[in-house]
Amino acid sequence: MTELTRETLFNHSMQPENERLALLKQHFPNCFDKHGAFLPDKMAEILHSDGISTQKEGYSLNWLGKSYAKLLKDTPPETLLAENTKHNRQPENEQML
Repeated sequence: MTELTRETLFNHSMQPENERLALLKQHFPNCFDKHGAFLPDKMAEILHSDGISTQKEGYSLNWLGKSYAKLLKDTPPETLLAENTKHNRQPENEQML
């Protein structure tokens, strides 16, 4: 492991996620559901009521199956793409790049 990677992964100035969540639960208990899941929309609503803007400009890509695609990204491929040499040798396709 390189020094740069070690510094990024084990930065002691950052709090672990569970410590940050505990801090949020302590100060904003109504921003969590009964199962302990954080509700970011509720937090934005509270901040907005205090006059703090939480809007940001930007783009996002959302589609049905995005979570499933993230799950599959680390699985080995099941299909192999191969060159179709018979098709490529046809005279009308020789100049195609």
